[in-house]
Amino acid sequence: MLAYHVWQDRYGKDPSILSRVIRVNGVPRSVIGVMPVKMRFPEDTDLWMPLQPDLQRSASSNSAGPNVMLFGRPAPGVTIQQARAEMNTIAKRLETRAPDRYHGLIVDVRPMLEMIGIYTVRRVLIAMLVAVGFVLLIACADVANLLLSRAAARTREISVRIAIGAGRARIVRQLLVESLLLATTAGLLGWMIAFSGLRWFDRATFDASRISWVDFSINSRAFVYLAAISIGAGILFGLAPALRLAKTDVNSAVKDGGYGAAGARRGQRLASALVVFEMVLCIVLLSGASLMIRSSINTYSAPIGVNAANVLTMMINLPEAKYPRAQDLVVFHRRLKSRVESLAGVEVASLTSSLPLGYVRYVPYELEGRLADDPAKRPVTGSLIIGADYFRVMQVRARQGRLFAESDETAGAQAVIVNETFAAKNWAGEDPIGRRIRLVTGQTMGSALSVVGVVPDIQQNFQRPLDHSPMVYIPYGAEPQRIMVLIARTKVPPMTLADPFRKQVQSMDEDLPVWFVNSLEDLVAKSRLNVGAFAMLFTIFAGVALALASLGLYAVVAQAVSQRTREIGVRMAVGGTARDIVRLVFAQGMWRIAVGLAIGLPLGAAVTFALKALLVGVAPGDPLSLTGAALVLIVAGVLGCAIPARRAVRVDPLTALRCD
Repeated sequence: MLAYHVWQDRYGKDPSILSRVIRVNGVPRSVIGVMPVKMRFPEDTDLWMPLQPDLQRSASSNSAGPNVMLFGRPAPGVTIQQARAEMNTIAKRLETRAPDRYHGLIVDVRPMLEMIGIYTVRRVLIAMLVAVGFVLLIACADVANLLLSRAAARTREISVRIAIGAGRARIVRQLLVESLLLATTAGLLGWMIAFSGLRWFDRATFDASRISWVDFSINSRAFVYLAAISIGAGILFGLAPALRLAKTDVNSAVKDGGYGAAGARRGQRLASALVVFEMVLCIVLLSGASLMIRSSINTYSAPIGVNAANVLTMMINLPEAKYPRAQDLVVFHRRLKSRVESLAGVEVASLTSSLPLGYVRYVPYELEGRLADDPAKRPVTGSLIIGADYFRVMQVRARQGRLFAESDETAGAQAVIVNETFAAKNWAGEDPIGRRIRLVTGQTMGSALSVVGVVPDIQQNFQRPLDHSPMVYIPYGAEPQRIMVLIARTKVPPMTLADPFRKQVQSMDEDLPVWFVNSLEDLVAKSRLNVGAFAMLFTIFAGVALALASLGLYAVVAQAVSQRTREIGVRMAVGGTARDIVRLVFAQGMWRIAVGLAIGLPLGAAVTFALKALLVGVAPGDPLSLTGAALVLIVAGVLGCAIPARRAVRVDPLTALRCD
């Protein structure tokens, strides 16, 4: 079965593809179908073949048994826990019936989305959805305040309409139509912005090795949701001002010039409550944005431990059918290394089982002279299989001892290199050179290996870029692997040598596929994109929320100053100074911020735990981040109060005393 994009790119949607034969690892295969668009399951898959396990070969190999991943849909009502228990029972039954083949068989039953990390990202996406909801609520609160201010200004107009016979239902209908028009226009503009923003986010996360079938796109359901939210917000937040105006006392409104004292006080109380609500939501968003920004800075500034510039990488998988023996693997990789190093522009090449910021194999180990009483409690270390020139390619020098030599790549070699974390954990204050360790593979204890060198820590875990795990480096010749990554330090831009690298592989085996040809620098950048993309999104949300909250505070304070113009004039006429007026205006605005901070900071500390999966080098509820968010909100509040305060000190007492 072929993927759709392979059919389209290579065969131009030729219907005769179903009768063609292609060669896979040297074996002819008939194409029987083409999968639908975007069908790349379980990962970025291009080709599907029927499973034909060679159980005899698997049982006689170094592994405890065949390594197979099974997919299935549970029956209705069956939980993951029930499926896990049943599979464990089957595994024990198999081990009892055929202990030679299935000794130590492990069954790991998990949801597919958990295995590929979507559950972790889902929590972050839910947090983003909450952030979007907060921004929407802040915007709606601003609109409600705007409509309340307009209602106060239009009290006399509405009173006249009612006086000449307009019904209250007609008044409410008119005001709701105005609110809905505003909400619909904003919804259309938001749709266009969301469409462009989502396309950027989709590209950013796709470059970060996102599973291709996880799709971020706007469909008809999203459009209906947006329309419902826009119309619902327009009705909900336009209804309160409309009902308030419809209940206007005509006599009092006309007599007081449209600014009845009781109505003004009620409007101010509602407006103040809305502003406090905005401040609470804003500080929560600012707290999350502060944590994400610090995580992004920590991620981008974390040292990898290698020089990633001018390094080209290429993954190769040697099939067992054509390369059955370990010696065949060694011969192929040595020939390929020699051919690549002969290319103009290549300085040195080597092999590795995993790249920096990639996944590594973790194995139990024992130190000579420190045997574990309980095998289940053996310490665990990361292990990497590398060529002799691996550290030369990565430009890493030994801190103690030496690096691998060609003689260490022979079968039966007993030299290993450890990183500084491993040495500090096991031989703190002692010389690690010459110490001996044993690695456990499956149920088998390996032979004693002698430490010949100590190297600086190289970051291997892209999910925790600040953590340094103990690592043991094993020479390739001592433990050949089928799947290896060829790495080469180049004297020219790495990707200019991508095609020559492919041609060298094809000249040795024309049926051998080459995977993931890329520069190490690009791979490092892509591994950091997720944190950067989410940090930018949260920053945008927090920035929009901060701007809206500041505008809301400004509007309320400005409205209050406008309604208290006569009071300000009296204060100035009886000797009040400009400082007194500024203090009055700022007190009216800053108490709302103080209440918002008192409620929002504890809430923000609690909500940020939803971002724990993406945080790097900073904990949820970090006091420094919360303090920074509070300071940003206070500064924005000061700016929101500054313009009304400036306007207040310019009030002419005589004009204010004569104002209606």
